[in-house]
This record gives sequence, C-alpha cells and structure tokens, in this order.
Amino acid sequence: MHISLIREHSEKNRTPRTLWVTFELGRPLGVPNDADFQRRVVKAALKLLESADGPIIADYSEDAPAARDRGDDEEPWVCPISLGPPSDTPGDESMDAKLSREMARLAPWHDLAVRKTERSTVGSSGLEMPDAAAFVLSFLSGEIPESPIDGARVDRALKWACDDIKAYYYEAMLAQPGAPTSGDLDAWFFGETTAGSVFFDLQKVLLRNADETFQLVGKQYLIPRLQQHWSPLD
Repeated sequence: MHISLIREHSEKNRTPRTLWVTFELGRPLGVPNDADFQRRVVKAALKLLESADGPIIADYSEDAPAARDRGDDEEPWVCPISLGPPSDTPGDESMDAKLSREMARLAPWHDLAVRKTERSTVGSSGLEMPDAAAFVLSFLSGEIPESPIDGARVDRALKWACDDIKAYYYEAMLAQPGAPTSGDLDAWFFGETTAGSVFFDLQKVLLRNADETFQLVGKQYLIPRLQQHWSPLD
C-alpha cells in the first residue's frame, strides 16, 4: 500500500512522491484510534514534499501497531473447514487439481456469505471462478497468454482475476464463525492455501519477465508486504 503526493512546480511539471507503508489493505495510516502513529505517518509523507528532486519513492520505517479490531467479548475466529497446508497434498496431484479441489471445498461457504450479506466483490474480471483460476495458472508455464477479457490488456485481466480469487476466499472465510481481522485472513490465504502458493509461483514468473509492466504487477499488486515472508523467494 502507498500514499502518493504530488508537488506542483508548474502546471506542466508535476513531480510525484510516494511513501510505501506495510499496513493492512484499506489502512494507509495504520490501525484505527492511534492518533500518534497516524500523525507520524502523515508527517513522513508530507516531508517528502521538501525535496527539490523527484519522483521519490520512500519506505516508511515503522510497522503498524497490532490491530485492535476485536473486543474481548467477541468470539475468536475458528475455521470449521481445514484445507491443510499445500505441502500436505499428494505429490502427483497437479496444481490445477489442488486449486480446483480447494475452491470446491470453499464453495458452500462462499454461497452462504453471499446469502448473508446479499452482495459480493467477486466479479472484477467478469470470469467464472474456474476460468479465473485457469487463466492465472496458465502464467506458471512462463508464457504470457492472451487476455480472456475483450478490450482489456492481459496484465489488467491478470490483476482482476487475482482480485476475484482473493475475494472469493476471503468472503468464504468471513462466513465462518468468529471475527477474523484482515491480517488473519491475509496470513491464512498466503500461508495456508494452495491459492496463496499459486500467487507466490505467479510472482516468481512475473519478476523474471522482461516486461516492466509484469514486473510491476509481481512487485506491487500480488502479495501484501507483511505476507512476503511466506515467499519461496526469501
């Protein structure tokens, strides 16, 4: 996640400054109700405007404090469905088969989530979930496939398909008992699921691609920085 600022020298000369922060998605200033920490983040971002040079990309040095989303009286998160770590699946089972089996086990929970909330954020790509998964998996061969979405560049179609897969998993888990934080969901997805393993394999492929656009997707849009420690690249 990042905070972007633009310093205007003139109408024709704008130099952007970006502060990269390792916070949970949707929280560019860190956890709620921590004014001192949030003030430090804002000051660090504004300080970038003091430089005469640009563009600037800077990392914020502090991690956000632990989130206080869940009250003491709230039920802890439990997962009544155990997917098991990806390494527990049979060695001769294809990644496609592992991912399909995992998604099928989550399907009843996602259906329940949609019935409870009467909405879903799945659908950015317009692809059915098996098609989105197949499209993402097709990158693991090292070849860049054609975009399955009319009028959309393949890199954008890839990002949308990945967004749909994550939303499908997260919504399914939110239908289960308890109150997981976004950090809980990220740690579960990237550390315990086949889909998370696929994302890391995809990141490796994109970072090796000569096209800077795909490198950017691999660096910035697939894996939250707080979950990067799961990566086989480390």
